[in-house]
Amino acid sequence: MLNFEEISRQICEKENLEILKILRTLSGIKQTLLCQREKDKVVLSIGEQRPPVFRNGFESEKIVIPRIIKQDVILTKDFSEAEVTEVPYEIEECLEGEAFTEIWAKREIKGIPLSEDLEEEIIKVYIDLRELFDNLLITKEFISTFSEWFRRVFWKWITVIKAKNLITFQDQDRILGKIADHPDYNKLVQPEISHGHFAITHFIRMPDGRTGIVDLTHFGLRPRYYDLAFLLWSHWFWMREEILDKPEEIWEYMKNFFKKMQRNSPKEFQDEISLKQFYLVLLERILGALYDIAITTDHVEQIFKEEEQRQKLTKFLQKILECCLEALSFPGKTEN
Repeated sequence: MLNFEEISRQICEKENLEILKILRTLSGIKQTLLCQREKDKVVLSIGEQRPPVFRNGFESEKIVIPRIIKQDVILTKDFSEAEVTEVPYEIEECLEGEAFTEIWAKREIKGIPLSEDLEEEIIKVYIDLRELFDNLLITKEFISTFSEWFRRVFWKWITVIKAKNLITFQDQDRILGKIADHPDYNKLVQPEISHGHFAITHFIRMPDGRTGIVDLTHFGLRPRYYDLAFLLWSHWFWMREEILDKPEEIWEYMKNFFKKMQRNSPKEFQDEISLKQFYLVLLERILGALYDIAITTDHVEQIFKEEEQRQKLTKFLQKILECCLEALSFPGKTEN
């Protein structure tokens, strides 16, 4: 556990920063702060650094990515005062504008279904970002990120989820045997460069109409359409309780959301295999959400304070898992 109060004090003293606002804290792991540095506002991220991509920022007619001002580490002690830890931090320029979360909080939008205007704006951001990322070269640095995706999803996560009885042996068999080991499986796994945490918390509507993209810490190689699945996953935790009772409707909504993206996209997003590729990364996110429940991550604990609420979310996820596995079924069954 990191002592952010002490670490931020040390960094601010070292870098001549004044804290204006704590933007986000992930218990004991990372913290993001808005700071003043001489005449400029900057963003200080403690506990993480983004990969060396767009180090000098990026600007186009549609997208703005902030430049990195400094990346460094600081030595500090944990709460026990027994161990010295090397903590990374990063200072980047602050983009002026209004966060998407602030815009839609005013409209009291929670979870999904999303409003039509929010759908359209998110799809536009996704397509603009894909256009940028698809022009980047895939390097060896990102191959390891991609291979880790397989290990994490199909072994570690499923082992933990099954141990907590959140999926059945039949589900485990279908995921590991009928999908991951099927001869057609590799055809679905087309890597692409991904933002990694593609969510409205990381979009800023700038005064000139462009979109600012922040939090590139998880930038790397992932399966095609991962960012769209991550976006939907981020909204499952905020859905109204009456919506959690309608998993089949939400499953249909997510399918239609993807098809809407296809209709507004270049032809390369409209091939026959695309929908199953989308189902595959939805499967990863469903398992990820069940894993979050199994180990009671921060956002599960903070949002679903009552056990009854968590059980309702679990039932919702189990039902859309069933829909997803059915949608991912390959022609011709394989037997173990």
